[in-house]
Amino acid sequence: MTTPHPGIVVGVPPSDPGGVYKVAMISKNHPHNPPQAPINNFIANAQGIYGSVKLTSEDIPQTHLRSWKNSKTGEKQLPLDSENLKKLKKQMG
Repeated sequence: MTTPHPGIVVGVPPSDPGGVYKVAMISKNHPHNPPQAPINNFIANAQGIYGSVKLTSEDIPQTHLRSWKNSKTGEKQLPLDSENLKKLKKQMG
């Protein structure tokens, strides 16, 4: 069984605006050590999210996306505000 990983939706590919999203994944151990930044650089009060944001995106089908919930409290993580989303996208290039 694979547990879901948190991620940040950073865009929609122009070729598939309805079904696939560009997502910057969050993990404490990204495979192959890609460029990354601590999640606390973008989310000041993360709800049970820790680790680093991968500074490249992956194409994730909309059917695999859902709001992140803290496993202990059940509280949903709020989306990044526009300032921090711009900050993340700038670091992603």
